Amino acid sequence: MDLHYDNYIFDLYGTLLDIRTDEEDIAAWEKMALLYRYYGADYKAKELRKAYVRAVQEALDASRKEHGGARAETQAGTEVAAAASGEKEKWPAPADTAEIRIETVFRRLYEDKGVCPDEALVLWTCRIFRIATTVYIRLFPQVKERLRRLRENGAHTYLLTNAQRVFTENELRIFGLEECFDGILMSSDQYIKKPDRRFYQCLIDAYGLEPSRCLMSGDDAVCDVAGARNVGMDGYLVKHTPARRRGQDNGPVHKRHDDAGHAGRKVPLV
Repeated sequence: MDLHYDNYIFDLYGTLLDIRTDEEDIAAWEKMALLYRYYGADYKAKELRKAYVRAVQEALDASRKEHGGARAETQAGTEVAAAASGEKEKWPAPADTAEIRIETVFRRLYEDKGVCPDEALVLWTCRIFRIATTVYIRLFPQVKERLRRLRENGAHTYLLTNAQRVFTENELRIFGLEECFDGILMSSDQYIKKPDRRFYQCLIDAYGLEPSRCLMSGDDAVCDVAGARNVGMDGYLVKHTPARRRGQDNGPVHKRHDDAGHAGRKVPLV
């Protein structure tokens, strides 16, 4: 295999793992309300969901003040991503790059009802929530094989994902992905997320990476492509075909972005 980079960096959800979650599902909130009542926190389903949304927003506000997350550094980030994608429509504004640890939210939901949960209960609650709101999760075909081939040919592989460790560490283990990477960074550990250049810089600093020798692959033109370009990395925009999402591996579509106005040839994942 002719490798053009020393380091291959991957997004997780929508890139390596196909996942659908539904946090609007009232049935899931009914189960969560029952769990809270088991431990003395008396909620109705709709009340709990409303309290959850409020607690998340307040946690984000606090994180933003303490850690400085903000909207993408410049509007150019969106313009670069749109131009590189080759699509005419305007991309949506980048999401806020502030991040939280979701454990603080589920702990607060107990405390607001006068319950003082221990750490084990908080973690248990987080994981039950993830299970209750996950419609499906599966590995895209041949992902592990392709990651293995990269490493066998001398490349280093890294995971840079906007994710909650309390959810994601288990999902990586379930699908055997932990051993596929030389390094894994999750946004909840840093309180910032892609496309914030500081999150990319955390990876660069932690592993001594040279950005010009790195390729970032992900399914988000702003977070993964424009974010990578902001720190001097190349980027691929991953677009999985419908057949691939059904488990038929006829390959994802990638577009290489060598400059703001050019989308290059289509290439396989690795």
